[in-house]
Amino acid sequence: MSKAPTVFSNYHPSYWLAALGAGGLSVSFFMYLMWMIPHHGYPMPTWEHLKHAWETTTASGMPMAPIILIGTYCLITCISHQHRP
Repeated sequence: MSKAPTVFSNYHPSYWLAALGAGGLSVSFFMYLMWMIPHHGYPMPTWEHLKHAWETTTASGMPMAPIILIGTYCLITCISHQHRP
């Protein structure tokens, strides 16, 4: 009589590394907020900081909202092209 396969019968260390990488990517979103949004006197950016960044302009006078929207659109487009069948 043979044993039924278990979860650990096909285990590979890459499974652990994949989970570690996915966790790092989920944390990186908040790290980018820490680096890109000025939040003097606060440990983490708050909604008011994000709203202020959305409504302000860059040093050259260009509004931030179109920059954020175009950057987000480009990012989503690149990711969707990488993951299409």
